[in-house]
Amino acid sequence: MRNLCIGTLDANDTGGRRDEFRDTKGQMMKAAAKNYWFPFLVIFIASVSLYDTFLIVRFSDSIRVMEENPFGVMLLDIAGGEVGVFVRAKLAGTLLVVCVLVTMYRLRSRKTLPVTTSVAAYQSALLTYLTLV
Repeated sequence: MRNLCIGTLDANDTGGRRDEFRDTKGQMMKAAAKNYWFPFLVIFIASVSLYDTFLIVRFSDSIRVMEENPFGVMLLDIAGGEVGVFVRAKLAGTLLVVCVLVTMYRLRSRKTLPVTTSVAAYQSALLTYLTLV
């Protein structure tokens, strides 16, 4: 009589399913991290820019003396010291950066992570400068 049993199953044998589950769980964690870092960084970038814009409007009477960006000083000079042109240019620049980053993310560019983290690092340094100086 032939043995028709293909294999044996003991209590410790999971058939490799446990390793597959771990791999799937790891991939899910990586995918979740990938999906959450980008919105967080873009919101951070936009928030720091909005905070900087708020400070420009809040201290509009002395912004000409305090502003250190040569382009910002030029815009203030063009507008005769009024902050309207400067604020609009700043918000347009922020919108442009966010749109470029979102486009890179949607096209699944490999450069999205380095570019976004670089801009966020710069914004982090700007936030530190704005709050400490």
